[in-house]
Amino acid sequence: MNTVESDDDNAPAWHAFRDKFAGSKKKKTAGERATFEGHAAPRDGRSKRRTGRDQQFNLKVTPAFKAEVLALAKARDVGAAELLETILAEWKAANG
Repeated sequence: MNTVESDDDNAPAWHAFRDKFAGSKKKKTAGERATFEGHAAPRDGRSKRRTGRDQQFNLKVTPAFKAEVLALAKARDVGAAELLETILAEWKAANG
């Protein structure tokens, strides 16, 4: 009995393993890595906080204004859109 296995005996398994790992050497993203490894893609949190906001609203503002809005939103643990909606509601209540 031969204790050394020939490559022909393990060829299908070895080739499948080698082909799986012999792809490009570029780094995979988390989603690509999860798909490659057969896991579910990691969630980034967006699906956990659906808000119904689906319209884009772009404004040109100064860097100081943007920083202040983002700081206020972060301090109140809300998004910038929610903060602006609250400010608008309070302004409408005060100014009719």
